[in-house]
Amino acid sequence: GIIGAVAALIGFCYFKMIKVRPTSTNLGKDIAVPQAWPLRAIEFLLKLLPGTMWDVSDADALLQEGAAIARLSPDLYSPLVVESINKFCDSLKSDSVELNLPGRKNLHFFITSGLSQYLLVHHHAKQNPKVLETKLNKPLIVAGLPRSGTTHLHRLLSEATADSMPIPLWQHFFPRVPPALEGTLGKWLGGDLLRRMLLHVNFFAWKFVYNQYGFDSLHMVRPDLPDECHFSLRMSGTCFLLWIFAPVFDYSDWLMDAEASKAHVKHAYETYRLSLQLIQAEDTHRRFVLKCPSHTGNIGILREVIPESVVVVTHRDPSKTSLSYCSLTARMQAAGCRNLD
Repeated sequence: GIIGAVAALIGFCYFKMIKVRPTSTNLGKDIAVPQAWPLRAIEFLLKLLPGTMWDVSDADALLQEGAAIARLSPDLYSPLVVESINKFCDSLKSDSVELNLPGRKNLHFFITSGLSQYLLVHHHAKQNPKVLETKLNKPLIVAGLPRSGTTHLHRLLSEATADSMPIPLWQHFFPRVPPALEGTLGKWLGGDLLRRMLLHVNFFAWKFVYNQYGFDSLHMVRPDLPDECHFSLRMSGTCFLLWIFAPVFDYSDWLMDAEASKAHVKHAYETYRLSLQLIQAEDTHRRFVLKCPSHTGNIGILREVIPESVVVVTHRDPSKTSLSYCSLTARMQAAGCRNLD
């Protein structure tokens, strides 16, 4: 009976959000769509409880939780990672960002899972130093302005030959198996399946909310589809998606300051290369097909850290890409924030 009631509530909430999903292409009307009332009701009830569920404003707590998930010491974090997370949390406060419940849930999972994977990737490399000798088979990397066709080209190239090796979203999120998924269950089902299941569960919650903003019409995201390297770069705390999820302008200004954040961005790419080596070591014959618009502003660092890479850059009229990017970002921030800029 309880399971049936919960299923009925979820189904009702889902169709309620389908009902308010905008059909207009007018940006102003789309972003004005309110958060579904069941989620507002849940958030109101949570306010009656002490503390904040999925708080992302405390850098130390995020770092500690990432370490707890990895079951490793937080002392293994690079100081550059610690500083990057502090920059983000400080920007949440200085920019007076008001996250709603879905916004906090999304960012909390995004950040803590990334931090735990940072520790697991580096710990595995220290335990297996031969991984560092793994050669990358000339990764084909698509760059270009956001909304310039990078996703379309990337997914076409991913299907081009049998040797193409794109990274699905679940593997970007979890290049290593979280310790909680190891053991008897992990041996029985396999690490790949468990990682996919873990992301599918969290992705359902994400899509449940963002569906009302018509996000699929702008950028189709699924756990099993090839996706952007943003999700690998997030492990080090220097990821432009953090600004797309929340209007943290001080953080984005710092990230775009080539001098101020150069060491942090380079470390993120070094960790990114290491995660690629871990995956390549399991399949030495195929060739990565990767993609991320943020590579465009960091091609120098990308080529320095991954000199084997072959970079393809897409081109489209910036006046059109800018408008499309504003639409995408506005919808993302509207779904997770109360105070949309």
